[in-house]
This record gives sequence, C-alpha cells and structure tokens, in this order.
Amino acid sequence: MPCSGPGQGPVATVLTSMKRALQKRASTGKLRRLPETVLPGAVDFTSNDYLGLARCPELAQRIQNESRRVESLARVHGGPFIGATGSRLLSGTTWYHNEVENWLASFFRRESALVFNSGYDLNLGLLACLSRPGDAILFDELVHNSSVMGLRLGAWRHLHSDSASVSKSKKLHSMVFRHNDVDSLESRLEKARALLGDQALLFVAVEAVYSMDGDVAPLSQICDAAARHGACVIVDEAHSTGVLGPGGRGLVCAEGLEDHPALLCSIHTFGKALGCHGAVLCGPQLLRDYCANYCAPFIYSTASSFHSLASMRLAAEYQEGPEGDRRRSRLHALVHVFRNAMDGALGEREGSGHRLLPSSTAIQALLVPGNERVTAVAAALQAVGLDVRPLRPPTVPAGKERLRVVLHFHNTEEELRILVQRLSDWLNVSLMEGGSGGAGSTGGLDASTHSSKIPMTMASSICSNGREDFGEPSAISKNRALHLAISRL
Repeated sequence: MPCSGPGQGPVATVLTSMKRALQKRASTGKLRRLPETVLPGAVDFTSNDYLGLARCPELAQRIQNESRRVESLARVHGGPFIGATGSRLLSGTTWYHNEVENWLASFFRRESALVFNSGYDLNLGLLACLSRPGDAILFDELVHNSSVMGLRLGAWRHLHSDSASVSKSKKLHSMVFRHNDVDSLESRLEKARALLGDQALLFVAVEAVYSMDGDVAPLSQICDAAARHGACVIVDEAHSTGVLGPGGRGLVCAEGLEDHPALLCSIHTFGKALGCHGAVLCGPQLLRDYCANYCAPFIYSTASSFHSLASMRLAAEYQEGPEGDRRRSRLHALVHVFRNAMDGALGEREGSGHRLLPSSTAIQALLVPGNERVTAVAAALQAVGLDVRPLRPPTVPAGKERLRVVLHFHNTEEELRILVQRLSDWLNVSLMEGGSGGAGSTGGLDASTHSSKIPMTMASSICSNGREDFGEPSAISKNRALHLAISRL
C-alpha cells in the first residue's frame, strides 16, 4: 500500500488539529514554549533548588563515591549496576532498593518507605488506587495537578470497573474545600460522613507548602479535623522537604505529627530542595504492600536506577547535618530580608492590585494582574539578568497572574536589593499610568535606561533552563470545574 504524502492521511489530520489548538492558545497569549537555552549568567529566582544542592560539588562527590561503592558490590554478585532492568515486581527490586527504602523510612520516622520515579507518578497512582466505590476524597482547591489527575483516574477506574451497575450512592465522591480553610474542610467532612455513612473511607489530600502561593498548610488543625470525622490525611511534602522540620524532614516532623492517628502518609520528592530526582511514599507497611499491588505507575514502571537511589539517600543525608542547617538558616534569613524590602516597596500601593501574597517560605508570589503585563514585566527582568518567571492562566485564575519569585541559599542580599528596586520602579510607573501599567507596559524596567542592571559577572548562579509547569487545572476555578466533572461521573 503506497504511503501518503506529508500533507495527506490521518497523521496530517491530527497535526492540523494540534496546530489549531496551539493557534487558539497563542491568540489568548497563553502559548507556552520550551526555552531554547538557559539565560547565561542570570540570577536564579525561578528554580526549585532552594538549598543549592543541585549545584553543590561536595554532594556531587559523595554521590559519585556511593555510586562506585554500589557498583563494586553489584559486580561481585554478578548483578546489574547501572539500570534496574525491570519493574519492581519483576527484576527491578535489588538489595540496594531495599537498603535505601529502609534508610528513608527511618529518616522520615515512618514504618516503611516506597520509592517512585517521580512525585507526579506517586500522587497520580496513589490517589487513583486508594478509594473504593462509596468512598470520598476531599482536597484543597490548590493541590497540584498530579493529585487532580489522580482523582480523575480514580473516578474513571470506578466508572469502568467490573461492577458496572454501581449506584450513584456508591460512586467515588470528591469534594473540594477552600484553600487552607479548616472550617471549610470540617463542613465538607460532615457532609461526606452524613451522605456516605460510617462505612465509607474518607481521605483528605493537602500539601505542606503550596507551589504557587508559597503558604504553609495548618497541618495540625487539618489532622485534628480529619480525626474527628474518621478521615485519613495524605500530605504532599514536595516543597517542604529539605526546607522545614528537623534535618529538613518536612512539615509533618516539624509539627510532631508522625504518629497522629489521622496521618496516613507523607510524600517527599527529591527534585526540589534536595537537588536530584525521584520521590518516596512514607507510611504504614500495609500501605506499601497495597501500592505494590494496586498502584499502576509503580507496578508498570521500570525501577529507579542505582545512581538515582544513591542521589536520593546521599542528598537527604547531606542536608540533615550542619551544612543543611546552615543553608536552611540562610534561606530563611533571605526570605525575611526580601519580605521586609517588598513591604517597603509596596507601601500603600496594594490597592492597585499588586500584592505580595503571605508566605514564610522560599516561594514568594507578587500579583501582577493581566496576562500581557505580567509576561512583559518578567521579560524585562530577565533582560537585565534577573530570572523571574510569570504564572499565567490556566496555571492560575485570570486576574491572579503573578511573578513567582523563588529564593535560594545561593542568592545574595545585593541580588535581592536590585530585584526589589526594579520591582519598585515598575510599581511607581504603573501607578502614574493609572495602576495598570498598560497592557504590555514594563514600567521602569527598561534595560537601556536603568542604572541597576546586574553585570553578568555578578550573578551568583546559572538559572534553571526549564520553567516548571504547575499544571492544568491547578488553579482554583479549574479545580472546581474538575470537581463538578468528577461528581457527574
């Protein structure tokens, strides 16, 4: 059968459809592109490398030494020493996987640990497999896209299960509650228990630190509320691991909740403050066994490589000690410096719509309403060597566009001063133009006229070359729409 030409056939039809979708997104200013290169010499205000461990030579050497040790032992036993060769239930579980998981369980003060290839895989698989028909998962309206997709997958799984005649009362229920609002959660828990009865399992999914706003969950109150209604809490510690708690163990340990009766598990990722990759589920041994049987991303993925496991263990071990404490202390001090400086820069100007959201963490969000405006301001900052990225719809709701400023151990106070000065200049011009700054105005950020442009030799680090996609639909409006869609199932 002759092959179709490049402009013919079903592939051409699919590509045409893709092109239209991209054009539609471009027409609204929401088209995303992978950056072609890093910003050479720019100051890093965008990566999740909070402690600077992804660029730490001492940690890199420790990981290299551990990898060599593991390779030598594997060679002695005639086993693989690069890749795991298969999924964990086949050939992928090695002595080193067990060793690292036992160590991580002890480190995070839980009964067991199970390593996943990524935090996205973990959230997706866990929330998809936990519940039964007639159960309910309640979730904060700002949880990550991976959790939202896990809820959707779980709803689909129940809809297409063997029991096709499942009644509406026995479907999977999902309920969203207002962000970090314990009263809202309590109200939803009461409703879920009254609707589903005492036999239903109730789960509450939250994050320790939220990636778009940078605020911290009231975790003790959430766990207490869950306990009052017989619900279990799942905590995603992606942005708190390495930053909060004793030895960087996260918010659960910071608040002494390891043995709270409502805490089911915590999820720790290693691609942020710990500077490497992978994730681990920490909780009861029975949960570990359950996931090994029912969590599809774990069951059907090739196991983590030896180098990945070594990186996870050595990074956690390194930041647990005095050097990690030093880096955390400096990071928290820089957060204080930045917020004080921004409070002075904002002054009485918050009525214009520009507002620094409350946050005591490395993630600082400055609201700059308007898609074109926030994009233009970020581009102007980048042009003078400050790598700050915009968050736009659909990642955040329309009207809540923002600059996401991420602080790091490797930033300097001088770099923060220059960033605040640039933002202050733009705010001044924005107010003179009536508070809007114009659709594409960059205010006082014109690189050709401002005297505080950062010389490339002054930058303390090379920025990350990948803008994190916080996921659709992680914004409030998108999560509510998803909740309605799941309810209709």
